Parts: sequence; structure tokens; C-alpha cells
Amino acid sequence: MDQHIIQFVKQDYKKNLLLKAVLKDQPIEKTLKKCNMKDLLFALCYSWNALPPSTITSSWKTLWQDIVAAPTNDPQISAPSGVMEQIAAETQISPEDLETWCCGMDKDYSTINQEDDQVIANIPQVKAQDAIYAFELGLQWAEENGVSYNELLLLRRLRKKALISRFNNVKQKK
Repeated sequence: MDQHIIQFVKQDYKKNLLLKAVLKDQPIEKTLKKCNMKDLLFALCYSWNALPPSTITSSWKTLWQDIVAAPTNDPQISAPSGVMEQIAAETQISPEDLETWCCGMDKDYSTINQEDDQVIANIPQVKAQDAIYAFELGLQWAEENGVSYNELLLLRRLRKKALISRFNNVKQKK
């Protein structure tokens, strides 16, 4: 596989991870430590979906030259400089090291190993009432911003599941 695909996905993934960390109203280290495997897999999925089709097509040029009609310029991913400066200000990491890491030229840092049971035990459970409120707020935003009907229906189905879950929990307590 062509390295451009891997490089694009890695850079986009890291950029989105940094943006998520900066947008929270808490220290960056705390936000990054709270990321679980599910969040990271969704972020990877979003980065893969952001991959331009031209990058995938151009990766075949050495094996299948007829598929590439014209050379393509792959977009470069970079986090906004304000994000880098904010992270550098909150951490002891220089902006240059952050840029190097974000561009995919990082060293292989070891990660903290935890057992699956430990990770699952540390995930806070979302209450049904909180989910209902979040879906109500999401629906309001979606309607105000002209989101497609399919996405509105998805939000409504999820809200309904949260309502049913809350109803069942209240019913079990009685």
C-alpha cells in the first residue's frame, strides 16, 4: 500500500485528536487520558472517511498505470497553529515537537498497558436522563442547521432508545 494513504490517515487522526483535546474545558492531559478505545476507533474511522479518493487511486499507479489519468496532489494535514500553541502552553512540549508528532515523523513511544477489565471499569456510565438531554439538544441544533432528515431520524431513534431505557430503569426501581 502506498505510504500516502497511511500518512494522510495518521495526520488527520492526530489533528482531530489534538483538536478534541483543546476543545474540552479541562487540562489537555486529562482529556487525552480519558480517551478510550471506542473514541479512538471512531476517530480513526472519521480520518479514513476523510481520505480523498484521489489518494487511494494514486496509490495504485505503480501496479496499474492506466488507472491514474493525471497526477494528484495529496492535501497536507496540519493542525491550526493556535491549537499547537495552546497545547504547548499547557504542557511541557515544544511546538516543534508537536508539529513533528502531528506530521507523522514521531518516535515510537510506548503506551500504558491496561487490562480490558480495568479500562471498562474506568469508563463512566452515562445516565439515561443525560442521554435524553443530549439528544434533545442535538436535535435542536440539527433542526436549526438544516441537517438531513435521515440524520434527524437517527437522533430521534437514539432519543427513543434512551427514553425506553429510562422508563425500564424507573420501572425496575418500583
